[in-house]
Amino acid sequence: EAENEMNLAIFNRLRKHIFQHHFEQVKTAQTAINEAVGKMREELQQQLEDIKSIFKNDYAVLVTAQNIIDRNLAELVTFINELTTRTALAVEGPK
Repeated sequence: EAENEMNLAIFNRLRKHIFQHHFEQVKTAQTAINEAVGKMREELQQQLEDIKSIFKNDYAVLVTAQNIIDRNLAELVTFINELTTRTALAVEGPK
């Protein structure tokens, strides 16, 4: 009986340690992704500003550029949502 309890305690400590390690890895990856996405948004916004300054009076070019950037941002949001869902599933506490 005592041996079983000791084995269970050791197992639970190992399980908790593995979970905490995995949680930290996922959080680090999520932070890196968020930073990369933020940088990408800034780059897309800068590209739009550059296009606006070059094609000031060409409405078609401006609308096309804005649509491309909006589509890219929408894809980023979808990607972030998928990652957030996967992260949430990955870091669920041990049952």
